[in-house]
This record gives sequence, C-alpha cells and structure tokens, in this order.
Amino acid sequence: MSKQINIQTRPGRGKEIEADRWVKKAQKADTATSEKTKRLTVDIDADLHRRLRLHSVQNDVPIANLVRQLIGQHLEQTSQDLNGL
Repeated sequence: MSKQINIQTRPGRGKEIEADRWVKKAQKADTATSEKTKRLTVDIDADLHRRLRLHSVQNDVPIANLVRQLIGQHLEQTSQDLNGL
C-alpha cells in the first residue's frame, strides 16, 4: 500500500517566488544591455545638494543622470581645452 502526500507551497510564497523571478529577469536585462558601472561617492555641502535636488526635480531628471551628464560635459570640455594648447 502506497500513500501519496501532496505538499503545497506555503500560502503567499508563490507570489514571492514570482517576484523573485521578475527581479532576477530585470537584473539580467539590465546587465545585458548596459555598460559596467562603478559607484562614486562624493561629499558635497548641504546648499549645493539642495540646489542639485531642486534642479533635478524642476527638470524631471534623476540626480544620478544629471551628475553623470555634468561630469561627461566637464571631461569633454577639459579634453577640448587640452587639445587646443
């Protein structure tokens, strides 16, 4: 005589598994299409941070994107200045 036991997932766990799959899928898509990145930490004074945050909100641009854009522009300008010497 064999007894069959059906084991079910815990209530609610199925949704968590789906969420985990969704997050992992999104992470794979991000790494597949984007360049490798490095984290940069910079301390700035409170007034500059407030102005940066305000500019970000007024222009609907995330602060990280704004900082990346400004750094890129500065480096481009600097390299043009150096090439002109």
